[in-house]
Amino acid sequence: MTPWQQAQQIRYKLRERLWGGVTSGADPVFGTVLVSPGAEEELTDERVRFPFVWVNDAGAEFGPEDRDQLRLYEQAWELTMFHGNENDGGGQALMLGANRSGGRTSSKGRGIMELGSEELLDTLASLGPADAMSLRMMAKSKARPVRVKRHGYLIAQAYSFSTRASNQRIYPNVTRFAAVGGTGDITFSWFPAPDRFDLVDIPTAYVIRVDSGGTPPTTPTGGTGGTTASKSSTGVVFATATGTYGVSIFARYDDSGADPPAIAATNVFSSVISLSGVGVL
Repeated sequence: MTPWQQAQQIRYKLRERLWGGVTSGADPVFGTVLVSPGAEEELTDERVRFPFVWVNDAGAEFGPEDRDQLRLYEQAWELTMFHGNENDGGGQALMLGANRSGGRTSSKGRGIMELGSEELLDTLASLGPADAMSLRMMAKSKARPVRVKRHGYLIAQAYSFSTRASNQRIYPNVTRFAAVGGTGDITFSWFPAPDRFDLVDIPTAYVIRVDSGGTPPTTPTGGTGGTTASKSSTGVVFATATGTYGVSIFARYDDSGADPPAIAATNVFSSVISLSGVGVL
């Protein structure tokens, strides 16, 4: 992943973090997540929702063995989380949390120690090989008070970490693509691609193309037919005439930076994964 892709993925994972895991309809843990080089006071004076997370590029370093190719690099990141709570003059609720049933923020009255030590660090820890990067935590600051014009009294806590990745754009496909069936319906199944900021969502995250004669299509428009599937899908069923088949699957990505990613003629596709055999076509 390039630094741009990494920043997008870090922001995406933080924005997608929900209370109670991944329960549909649950509240997001972090109100606003912003990637910016701006100054702390300027950012917190904007119309942000708390808890507010600010991610900043802290520079990159290439190892001696990588400098000639400029491919592998270590990217440093700085992340600061700001939180506010009404009627909390001493800051105890900001640190430890308040009565959650009466909390007026999206964090349901949780304090920055729980938000940071559990939710934020767990989210960062989820970044790994599936995201085409490895992550190493470097430091966590103490919580400190911050005063800003618009919001008054806030509390902030800073984190620093580094990621190691390749300075190349990567667009992964599904894994373990398989076919089950024979002279009736045949099911093509897979493990989904990693959860990415740029993977096009419902309904065409995956493009499946088929062809007769046992030769799998080599492009997302090749073959004699096909279908599409959402990014949460794990398989599709084809039910037509018996014969030899060739089938290929492609993952579709929007690398334009659109938020959320959208279907477009300029979308980028992953490398192909193909199968062939005898069954239905």
